[in-house]
Amino acid sequence: MLKNLSNSKFSKILLKFFMISGPAVICAEANNDAGAVTTYTQAGATYGLSMLWIMVLLLPIIYFCQEMVVRLGITTKENLICLIRNKFGVFWSKLSLVNLLMVNFLTIMTEFAGITLVSRALNISPWITVPTSIIAFSYLVLSNKYHKWEKIMIVFCLLDLSWIIASYFIHLHPAETFAGIIPNVPKVGLTKDYVFLAMSVVGTSITSWAFLMQSSCTIEKKINIADLKYEQIETFIASVFTVIIAGCMIAFGAISYNHHLKFEDPASMAIAISNYFPWAKNFILMMIINASLLGAVSVSLASSWAFSENQGKTQNFNKHIKDAPEFYISYAVGITVAGLLCLIPKLPLDLIILGVQVLSCISLPYFLVFLHILLNDKELVGEQYVNNLWQNIVNITIIVVLCALSLILLLQVLVPSLFK
Repeated sequence: MLKNLSNSKFSKILLKFFMISGPAVICAEANNDAGAVTTYTQAGATYGLSMLWIMVLLLPIIYFCQEMVVRLGITTKENLICLIRNKFGVFWSKLSLVNLLMVNFLTIMTEFAGITLVSRALNISPWITVPTSIIAFSYLVLSNKYHKWEKIMIVFCLLDLSWIIASYFIHLHPAETFAGIIPNVPKVGLTKDYVFLAMSVVGTSITSWAFLMQSSCTIEKKINIADLKYEQIETFIASVFTVIIAGCMIAFGAISYNHHLKFEDPASMAIAISNYFPWAKNFILMMIINASLLGAVSVSLASSWAFSENQGKTQNFNKHIKDAPEFYISYAVGITVAGLLCLIPKLPLDLIILGVQVLSCISLPYFLVFLHILLNDKELVGEQYVNNLWQNIVNITIIVVLCALSLILLLQVLVPSLFK
C-alpha cells in the first residue's frame, strides 16, 4: 500500500513537472540557433575539440543566469524591461530596449543568413527560401496561441537530439574528447582570433534575448511561485541539454580540423566533410534549417514581448491580434525586414554571424548588472527569493570576466602590438 501511495505521489510530481515544462527547453535550445551552429562548428574547425572546456565552464553559468531570470519573472510577473522601467525610470528602460532590439534584430538576420547559406548549398535561390521562411515563421505565431505554439516548438527542440545520435557515427576519440574538456589555451597564446572566437562562443551560449524570452514565457504560461522549483529543475535540465548539443556541434567542426578541410560557413562545411561521412551534408543542412526556425521565432518573440510590454501591454500571446497589435505587428515586421536584408547580394553572412555573437557577449554585462540589482531588492522579489551571498559573488564574477574579455578584444584591435 505504501508503495502504491509512493508511486502515485511520484506520478503526480512527474505530471506536474511536464505540465510546467516548456519555457526553459525552448529558450535553451533556441540558443543553439543558426549563429550557434556557425560559431560552434567554427570553434571545432579552428581548434579541434580544445574549446570544449569553455562549454563545460559555461554550463553552470548558463543555468545561473537563466535561473535568476526565472526567479525574477515568476515572483514579479514582469519581464526585465518592464522592471527596469519601474525601478530605474523611462530613460534606462528605453536605453535597454534599444540595446536589446538592436542585438535581437541582428541575431534574427543571422537566422535568415543560415537559411540563405543552406539554399546556396542546395542550389536553390534564396529569393524562394527566405520569403517562404518569413511566411512560415509568421504563420507559426500569428495563427496560434501560446500553449499550442509551445508544443510545436518543443517538437523542433527535440529534433536537436539528432546531433547526439549523429555524433556517435563520427567516431570521436575518447582521449581527444577528454583533453578538450580540460581548460587550456592554444600554444600561440591569447591571439585576437582566439579571443574573438571565445567571445563568440560565450555570446551565443548566454544571450540577453533569452533573459526576456524565458521570463515572458513563464508569464504567458501563468507559472506561479508554487511552481518555481519545477521551473528551476527544467532550467537545469535544459542547460545541460543545450551544452551537450553545442559540444556535438564543436565535434562536427573538429572533423574539418582533423582533415585540414577549408570552408567558409557551416553549409560549405557540410559539403566538405561529406567526402568522409556522406550522410553529413543533408543532416547538417537540415539541422541548420531547424536551428534557424527556433532562433528566428524565439528572438523575434523576445523583441515583441519587450516592445509591447514596455508599453504596459502584458500576456500578448494569449490575445487576439486586434487586442495586441503592437505585439503581433512588431513580430511580423521584425522578422520580415531581417529576412529581406539577407537577400542583399555579396553580404558577408559568415562574418555577420560571428560578429553578432561577439556583440551579444559585449552587451551581456549591461543586463546582468540590472539583474543583480533587481534580485537584491527584497521589496520587489521578497526576502525568500533574493540572491544569496554565493549567487551575488558568482554574478559579479561573471560580469567582471565578460568585461575583461571585452577589454582584451578592444585592446587587441587598438593596440595589436601588445599581443604579438
